[in-house]
Amino acid sequence: MPLQFVDSERGHKMLLYNGHTHSREKISGEKGIWKCFLYHKWRCTGRIHTIGDEIVKSTENNHVSDSADAEVRRAIKKMKVLAEQSGSTTHQIIAKVSEDLSSSAAVRLPQVSAMKRTIQRKKEKTKGIPAISNSLLQLVIPQEYTLTSSGQLFLMYDSGPSEDRILVFTTARNLDYMLECEHWYGDGTFSTAPNMFSHIYTIHGRQIFKYHSNSICNSAE
Repeated sequence: MPLQFVDSERGHKMLLYNGHTHSREKISGEKGIWKCFLYHKWRCTGRIHTIGDEIVKSTENNHVSDSADAEVRRAIKKMKVLAEQSGSTTHQIIAKVSEDLSSSAAVRLPQVSAMKRTIQRKKEKTKGIPAISNSLLQLVIPQEYTLTSSGQLFLMYDSGPSEDRILVFTTARNLDYMLECEHWYGDGTFSTAPNMFSHIYTIHGRQIFKYHSNSICNSAE
């Protein structure tokens, strides 16, 4: 059975074995010694000795295994791999890594907001921000930019390739809020519009103590 590795929060390689997590103690060529991650907490003398991809010696841990911790670490590793290699949305990735977890592991996952930030950083690092087209006829918006981080439709309207192209960004929830507003306010800006668009126009709705806005990219002069 191949060795199972995960990354620590600081990006260091850790070895999973029999429900225990081991951090790297010493590496010399193909030989490695891994000590129990909870060494300081339990004074655990558990050690794993490896040569290449094989375990050649192991010392028992002096405490019960924590399979939930191993599950969480594997899930986070899977989440990072999916963020780098798949075209799935942030919401879809979180759903995929959560669906098979035990209840004891699920409650120990990082907060959803933290997982979203991790996924988005991985996506940006791997793919980078796509180059902006110079032509409205050739402009293609990647799917991940048409959805919110929670998977809701964000590009609500696209008039299609033309010199007078219009894009409307909002969510169904925002539109529901706008229906409840007694007052709407419009505001146009030129300085932040992409080069091919003449301006961005935002529509704001006001409720008591709340403001909601929707954005429109307009290519018309």
